[in-house]
Amino acid sequence: LSPSVDGQPISPYQTIDLQAGATLRFGKAQSGCRSYLAIRGQWLTQKWLGSASMATQHHSLLTPDSLLQKNQLFRVLSRPAIPFRLLPPRALPERQKTQLLNVLPGPEFEYFERKNIAHFFAQSYTVTPQSNRMGYRLERAVPDFVWPRENLSSGIVPGTIQITNSGQAIVLLADAQTVGGYPRIANLDNDSLDQIAQLRPGEQLRFQLKARTDNAE
Repeated sequence: LSPSVDGQPISPYQTIDLQAGATLRFGKAQSGCRSYLAIRGQWLTQKWLGSASMATQHHSLLTPDSLLQKNQLFRVLSRPAIPFRLLPPRALPERQKTQLLNVLPGPEFEYFERKNIAHFFAQSYTVTPQSNRMGYRLERAVPDFVWPRENLSSGIVPGTIQITNSGQAIVLLADAQTVGGYPRIANLDNDSLDQIAQLRPGEQLRFQLKARTDNAE
């Protein structure tokens, strides 16, 4: 997001030292749609259940300091300086015209018809405007989708991919609920969950099945 200090561009993915009175700004998005800023020290904000993260509901009562507003002041209890850190090039996120995302089979994967699974992995999807931090709704549906059994509400986590009754895929993100009733065809791995969170409405993605590497007996 084009970071700069006192009007001078700075590089992302590294630590920076700010002098007293310096101004850090973010500008035009060069890629992606979210940026993360970590400040050394302890944020002196009100906490709920031991966390200063914003509550998705009733945040004005539970975590009133956690949703930053224009001109808001907040305090951070400074701590000793940390060594300079720079993310190596091999660890930088890769951006593709159609983002390829790795998934593992979901709990109901085996109950999907083979033709549905084939369509799920063969086609590209577009992120729709009906998307937020709870989940991304994807344009294009799995054709001729009919779920053959009654599904009870089950646990879900960020990265779970559900297929609705109309065949539309929904990818659950950071603020997802904890249970859902739609069948779970797959689940994103951690790296792909980070990648999809940077996609904007209108951008495209595809899924590929990731080989299991665990040695569970």
